[in-house]
Amino acid sequence: MAENNKSSIVWQFFEVKFLDESKAVCKVCHVEISRGSVQNRRFTTSALSNHLRTRHGAELTQAENERRQQSSASTQPTPCPTTLPGNRKRLADTTIEAVLAKRQTWDIDHPSAVLATKYLAEMIATDLQPYSIVEDEGFIRYSQHLEPRFALPSRRRLSERTVPDMYIKVKDGIGKLLLAGKKIAFTTDIWTEGNTTKAFIGVSAHWIDSEWNRKFAVLTCEQFSGRHTGDMTAVKFQAALAEWKIPRELCLVVIRDNASNMANTNTDTRYKLEYNNKTC
Repeated sequence: MAENNKSSIVWQFFEVKFLDESKAVCKVCHVEISRGSVQNRRFTTSALSNHLRTRHGAELTQAENERRQQSSASTQPTPCPTTLPGNRKRLADTTIEAVLAKRQTWDIDHPSAVLATKYLAEMIATDLQPYSIVEDEGFIRYSQHLEPRFALPSRRRLSERTVPDMYIKVKDGIGKLLLAGKKIAFTTDIWTEGNTTKAFIGVSAHWIDSEWNRKFAVLTCEQFSGRHTGDMTAVKFQAALAEWKIPRELCLVVIRDNASNMANTNTDTRYKLEYNNKTC
């Protein structure tokens, strides 16, 4: 079953996984289902449909019946309401209610507001936008034009709740992919930001998944205060492995530059990395 658009009924029960569009997440049981290959972008809904029929047959049948009823109702001729006694007032009341409903701001926990906030947070994370974008006059005007019922969340809510929650979910997903790899190679480096003279250290992981797809993830990028000795560099690297719960047996090689402090991370000290350590 080819995925031509999102009109298929399966999309009432699934949403595409953030950062991995080869998978879809079931809204009922939260199981991840593969929908094809990212490399050639050939996605299908066959596996998603099979999952629904075997695991959520009752919910799927109800949704299919509701869709058929809606389709049948849309093809039926609608009698003129003014020809029926008392219908004029009911029609006027219904019209007023519909207009008011479209002007009513969504509550923060309204499903549509939750989904809109989710995509807003993903945009901020993906495009490296500041949280203050929700206070920019132009962005507020743009958002209100698209959906007047959606009240933009505050920068505090985004920074203290929405984005941290999203980070935990993404981190858990990447952690599972890491542990599923047979071996992991690492790259690490230390650099100084020119304008502020603050030093930073970064650690990245590289591995091949079960389908022979190359994977890559930044495990940490943080400020590096104090002396940049080999021991302290080793401590930072070990902390990154501990944070992601990566066992030693998965560590294949560490690629670093030829600076003396980076080379000393593998010398005979109590912080010795004890991994295959290569320069680039």
